[in-house]
Amino acid sequence: DGRTYPWGNTFNGNALNFCDSNCPLDWADGSYDDGYTFTAPVGSYPDGASPYGVYDMAGNVWEWVADWYGENYYSSSPSENPQGPSSGTYRVLRGGSWGIIVYRVRSAYRIRDYPGIAFYYGGFRCASSP
Repeated sequence: DGRTYPWGNTFNGNALNFCDSNCPLDWADGSYDDGYTFTAPVGSYPDGASPYGVYDMAGNVWEWVADWYGENYYSSSPSENPQGPSSGTYRVLRGGSWGIIVYRVRSAYRIRDYPGIAFYYGGFRCASSP
């Protein structure tokens, strides 16, 4: 619905797991303490839920999505529910992780990676259309 973060448009460092005072990385934001150095248990931040009742859409772990990555895909994609190109080299990950700085921990932020790779700051969410 156009929100910057799942809970609204203002950053709330207590609504997610991101690179805060517990984070061992150089870009840690020491003004927040989310209680975890690395990943947090699912649902640990009820204030971070979307109005649809979905938890952990920002921070904690990057989430693999079904979309293939296209560098300029959005310039020609449908305006509603774009599915990504029909094929590609990379898949999309969204939402940021425990090791990411503030401006990247939002569900709309995306990165790309090879679909066969696994890493400790990535995960996935099982979902289906109604």
